[in-house]
Amino acid sequence: MTFALELSKPLMNPLKYSSCSRLRRVTARVRRFTDTLLARVKKQGKPLGVVTRRGLKLKPGEIERAGKLWVKQAQEERFPEEMKALIGGKEVKTQSDLKPLPPFMDKLGVLRVKGRLERAELP
Repeated sequence: MTFALELSKPLMNPLKYSSCSRLRRVTARVRRFTDTLLARVKKQGKPLGVVTRRGLKLKPGEIERAGKLWVKQAQEERFPEEMKALIGGKEVKTQSDLKPLPPFMDKLGVLRVKGRLERAELP
């Protein structure tokens, strides 16, 4: 069974939250919930009515993953052409603001740039 969902507006409004840490925690809880449901659907073929808790405390990895989700979202909004080029294995255009610091994608799909120190002559 496969589901496809296309949204015209985001599920969560990041401006609604008073701080970045609160946004990350809420996002981590939502992801935990959806991951649990998806695991049940894959295992059972249909979702169960009751979702058991894995503990109230979020793990640091869950919070970090939620933060990277928002970083990636912001990058996709600000640098769509650059991300498309890098995913396709191409270089970014010379007019790009990112060109002076060579950008690359990390293993999680987050846009990163190399620093000036990499090109500096250090002893």
